[in-house]
Amino acid sequence: MSVITALIIFIISISIIIVLTAIYRINAAAVMIGATFLFGFMSGMPLNDVLTAVRSGFGSTAGYIGLVIIEGIMMGVILEKTGALSSIASAVIKKTGRKRTVFTVNITGYALSIPVPSDSGFILLHPIAEALASATGRSLAAVSTALAAGLYVSHSLVPPTPGPLSAIGILNAGPLMVFFLGILVSIPGFMAGYFWIIRYVDKIDFTPVFEDARGKTTRPYLEIPSLLEAVMPVLVPVILMILRAIAVIPARPFGNGAFSRFAVFAGDPVFALFAGIICSLILVKRGFFREATGGWISEGVRRAAPVLVVSAAGGAFGAVVKAS
Repeated sequence: MSVITALIIFIISISIIIVLTAIYRINAAAVMIGATFLFGFMSGMPLNDVLTAVRSGFGSTAGYIGLVIIEGIMMGVILEKTGALSSIASAVIKKTGRKRTVFTVNITGYALSIPVPSDSGFILLHPIAEALASATGRSLAAVSTALAAGLYVSHSLVPPTPGPLSAIGILNAGPLMVFFLGILVSIPGFMAGYFWIIRYVDKIDFTPVFEDARGKTTRPYLEIPSLLEAVMPVLVPVILMILRAIAVIPARPFGNGAFSRFAVFAGDPVFALFAGIICSLILVKRGFFREATGGWISEGVRRAAPVLVVSAAGGAFGAVVKAS
C-alpha cells in the first residue's frame, strides 16, 4: 500500500468519525470502533490481524489511562458535592477576573504539564475548568480547549516530559539548555493556541455529548470549604507527580534509596490520584460520609464509563493504523 493510498484511507476514516459524531450525534465509541474496522479492511490488513490490533489497542489504552480517568472523575464528583470546586472557582475569579478565565486556565495547564503528565493533568484540572466556565459564563469549549492546549504545548517541548527527555538522550544534548530552548520554542505555540481559542472557540456553545447532572443538583452543604481545604486534594497528587518527575531524571537527584523508590511509586498517576480521592474524602462532613463513599463514588464511575470507552476505542483505532 502506497503512502498516498494510506493517507486517503486515513482521511476518509477520520471524516466519517467527525461527521457521524459531530453532525449526526451517533455514539462516539460505536463510531470509533466502526471506523477502526473500516480502516483495517480498506487498508488490506489480514482479518485476524485487524481483530488482534483492535483487542490489543483497546486493552492497552484502557489499562494505561483507565484507572486514572475513573479516579480523577471520582475525585471531581466529591469536590463538586462538597463545594470545593465552588471555593476554588470563586478564589480564581476574585484574583484574575472573569475576562481572564481562558488565559488563566491556559497558563495553568502550561505550567502544570512541565512536571506532570498531560493526560493526568487534564483529568485532574478539568473539573476546576468546568466550574470556572460555569461561574463566569464562558464557553466550556473554550475553557476545556485552553486547558488542553496549555498542557500539550509544554508536554511536547519542555523536559522532564518523556518526549524531550528522549530527544536529550538521542542528541546527547544538555538538559538545562533543552529546558530553556523548549520554553522559548513553546511560547509561539502557546500564544497561537490562546488567540485561536479567543477568536474562534470562545464563540462555540455546546451541550456535552455525555450530559449528566453536573451543576444541576443542590449542594449538600450550606458552607463550602476554605480555599486551602478545597485545593489540598488537587495539590497532593500534583506534588507526588512532581516528586516522581524529579526522581526519574537520569542524574537521580534523590539517589536510589528508599525515598527515591517511594517517590517513583507514589508519583505514578494511578496512586497519586488515589491519594487525591482520600484527601477529598476528608472534606466530607459528618452525616454525609456513607453517601460520599457510596452514591458519590458510584456517580463518578458512571460519569467515567463513557469517557473510558471512547478513549479505549481511540486506542484501538490507533493500534490498527499503526499495524497497517
